[in-house]
Amino acid sequence: PFYRRALASTRSKLDTGAVNSDMLARARATLGIEESVAADLHVQTFADEVKSLLGTVDGEGFEVEIDSADVKFPAGSMDRLAQLQEVLGLTEEDASYEISSEANRHFEGVALEAMEGAISGDMTPEDAWEAIATRRDDLCLKEESMKSLLTSIVMQALGKPLEETLTYAKVNNEQQVYEKLLDALEAKLACFAVLQLSGWEDF
Repeated sequence: PFYRRALASTRSKLDTGAVNSDMLARARATLGIEESVAADLHVQTFADEVKSLLGTVDGEGFEVEIDSADVKFPAGSMDRLAQLQEVLGLTEEDASYEISSEANRHFEGVALEAMEGAISGDMTPEDAWEAIATRRDDLCLKEESMKSLLTSIVMQALGKPLEETLTYAKVNNEQQVYEKLLDALEAKLACFAVLQLSGWEDF
């Protein structure tokens, strides 16, 4: 409990520099806390800060009801998290994982809606990409994470026309199969038009 309080104090006093990695190391030595246990506590502390910055938990750490589309990092969040990462001695891999694992789920809904809007024609590719890029900036997602997420989202968006094609194929309705294949092709082209605006060579 004492070390957990020390970690909570690390978060609350981060801007003051009152707690640093050396102080935490001395606390662990005094309390006899194993490094493996401390490592898990440090990761949890970092994850708690990520959720707090996103506004998905209250001051006590309990989840709050909030529209996923409204979740975003306030200005300066990445600098604060980088500072906390250094104090806690977390690797870049661990820190990035905690940020992306929490942020990703708040990105997917908006991105999927934008991609489906482009497929249906309710949104232009430019408007769809703007919505996706804005959400990326809101959640401070890195490029590699974005690519992985968008690949999954495209597969979801294309899933419906492809499933409908298979449904008609099972009952040998060739006309509907042909029409649904055209729909799937148009959906693919719409997704491609959106992804082209990313400027990434992969797409």
